[in-house]
Amino acid sequence: MNDRASLTVFFEDPFWVGIFERVYDNKLQVCKYTFYKEPTDLELFNFIYENYAFLEFSSPIEIEDRKKNKIKKYKRKIREAKTSMTNFNIGTKAQNAIKIQQEEKKLENKCKAKKQKELKSIYLFNLKREKHKQKHRGH
Repeated sequence: MNDRASLTVFFEDPFWVGIFERVYDNKLQVCKYTFYKEPTDLELFNFIYENYAFLEFSSPIEIEDRKKNKIKKYKRKIREAKTSMTNFNIGTKAQNAIKIQQEEKKLENKCKAKKQKELKSIYLFNLKREKHKQKHRGH
């Protein structure tokens, strides 16, 4: 099995951000958490120990195995190692998973707001009717 979890902490101006990634049965799930100030190793350990179960991970995304027996040339390996050391980015799969999670939350919030607006309009309509009835009772 290829089950694993990882945490990447980086500075995204003005806060420190952690990206939690977990892979289970070739499915990637991602969660983004903002730490605000730079966390120490002990704070990270305590956070993971206490809050990992409560993190909201994105829906699973299928990932393909790239373990093909492809022989790379020596100089290409060195070039790739240099670029990976200098260009520190979140994996594109993680970015895509976070983007999907944001879109899902946006849709949820949109539906909630629509229901709230509808309930408010019904309440205001009933209030208006009630006032109208009170006016015409002759009191």
